Amino acid sequence: MSCDQLKEEKEHKLGSMTYFRRKWQVLMWKNLIVRKRHWFLTLFELVIPVLLFWLVAWMRQNDVIGKKANVVPEHNYSAYSEATIIDYSFIHHDVVNLAYAPDTSFTRRIIEEFNKTLTNVLLNTSKLDSFDAFDSELKLEQFFHVKYENRSINTNHIGYGIVFEDIKDDATIPNDFKYKIRSTIPKWDTKMIFPQFLPAGPTDEGDLYIYQGFLAIQMAIDNAYIQVASGGASVNDYTLAVQKFPFPAYKVDIFNELFKSLMPLFTSLSFITISISVLKKVVEEKASGVKEMMKMMGLQTWMVWAGWALNGLMVYTITCAVITTLLCYGYDSDKGPVIANVHFTIVFTLFILFCLAAIFFCFAISSFFMSPTIGMSVGMIVWVFSYSVLQASIGDTTLPLALHLLFSLVPMYNMCTGYNVIAAFESRGVAVNWLNLFSDAMGGTGTSLGSVMLMFFVQMAVYMIITWYVTSIHPGPYGRAEPWWFPCKFCMSSEEKKEIILGSDDDEDERYEAPPKDMKVGLKIQDLRKVFNGNMVAVDKVNLDIYEGQITALLGHNGAGKTTTMSILTGMYSPTAGSVYARDYNIFQQMDRFRNSLGLCPQQDMLFPYLTALEHLIFFGMLKGMTMGLARSEGLKLLQMLNVSDKKNVLAEKLSGGM
Repeated sequence: MSCDQLKEEKEHKLGSMTYFRRKWQVLMWKNLIVRKRHWFLTLFELVIPVLLFWLVAWMRQNDVIGKKANVVPEHNYSAYSEATIIDYSFIHHDVVNLAYAPDTSFTRRIIEEFNKTLTNVLLNTSKLDSFDAFDSELKLEQFFHVKYENRSINTNHIGYGIVFEDIKDDATIPNDFKYKIRSTIPKWDTKMIFPQFLPAGPTDEGDLYIYQGFLAIQMAIDNAYIQVASGGASVNDYTLAVQKFPFPAYKVDIFNELFKSLMPLFTSLSFITISISVLKKVVEEKASGVKEMMKMMGLQTWMVWAGWALNGLMVYTITCAVITTLLCYGYDSDKGPVIANVHFTIVFTLFILFCLAAIFFCFAISSFFMSPTIGMSVGMIVWVFSYSVLQASIGDTTLPLALHLLFSLVPMYNMCTGYNVIAAFESRGVAVNWLNLFSDAMGGTGTSLGSVMLMFFVQMAVYMIITWYVTSIHPGPYGRAEPWWFPCKFCMSSEEKKEIILGSDDDEDERYEAPPKDMKVGLKIQDLRKVFNGNMVAVDKVNLDIYEGQITALLGHNGAGKTTTMSILTGMYSPTAGSVYARDYNIFQQMDRFRNSLGLCPQQDMLFPYLTALEHLIFFGMLKGMTMGLARSEGLKLLQMLNVSDKKNVLAEKLSGGM
């Protein structure tokens, strides 16, 4: 390795931390200028969320909805006897359909005894519409499907199917008696140990088993089996009753119920500006080419995205801090806060993670669009949709698992789940801190504030992958596009990668000019080829050595491929085949390293519309490792040299095309 190469390698390693720090410094400086130039939007992002959440705190602390909770005294419940259970059965239904399977001599004996307990009572009230027998459970299912397929779940008709299991086709009485009771009521939620949203007081879900007749059917079947198994002996030396456990005194806070609907609405309105401040600007940079220009000047791709994330957090960190203060402390310390039982650091972290997930969500959407206006519009539509539609699906146990998983990838849906968890803890008066962050608050589902936070991280990871993949295969009008299968490259051997990059060496061109003596090759281009749209060849097997210390000019007629070749060398376009070496490395494999020593004056105007002429020179100077002071002084010298010093504070979008 030559001395120059050793020097470059040493500078590359030792100066990497300094360059890294300067790049972050210039990104933060640019973000501050963006905020200053768009001060009204920044003010809007700060003021609107604060006003909306101040309204929530005001409503809470001024008893507008009902801050003072009503104390409900201890309650003891009456017992339900067998006769009472039967009398209360089906009180909300006018028509009852019953069926059983399979139809054997033993099951018919069970049904005969069953009729004595329950069916005759239904006949006396004229509610029993049919009681059918079927050979199999499948035929029973088909019967109820046809009978109830066009009826609403709110109808006053109800059907039950009794399915006896492990029954032989004879009169043998089984010692292990098993059966299923299947209902046409869809929302039994038998998979859940508790209701999904536990209230402060007792629940009424258990009463439905009585009023809808389930418990009476179960009791009648059990009595029938006892009669058949005992041979008809009188079994009356017992008393059966059902009684709820007593419930201690508790508080009913109406505001907690309002909290679950009010907070998602205000959150959706407060942070809808993310689509304007982040999504629109990101698409603007991609469409104008300035994003690729920054990358060509040595800024890594991940730093471009991280810069925009920090641009959003500049404002939203302040917003989240104020919102947390309003919710956890209120504006009047003498009155109760909106959130009294969840530690304020948890609430703040929840809002910050929500904002980050929303920003990454906008990144993913931006990767599909070239028009800033269309991208922003779609982002806002999706944002509103995520509130208006997805909130209604929270807690809906009838939704397929795939839909629940899909909805959980939307930040607003996850935040609504977090609000429901907070409301559940608040209604029960349970304190939440970092030690019990993963405590289940929603009926044995495992949903906790900890799981909500973890889901935000999952969302960010998914959005990062989507953004990385889509922008790689569809970078826009500028940038080097990867093939759709490019992730598979990581699984390829080095020989396979080399074959893809270099292409074929057949048909080598005989027109070859001998290189000058004693010249060091700075860039070596081998078999470079670029084909657009599958058949339009723009660059055809170019082989060229560019020497250090020399000025090399590409001459040719319009359409000869000069601009395309330069665009490939800078990484704006990806090559169809071929390779380019800068000393000892392939620039297509180490483009970020190559761009650290690259300077370019593009044919197109790749500029920030919100930066002035001098600010552009400072920005790109710092990207190349200059301090801000040095970049400013060198920029002023350059402007004076070009006799345009009077334009130093003029925005790029207001300069003429010649400038």
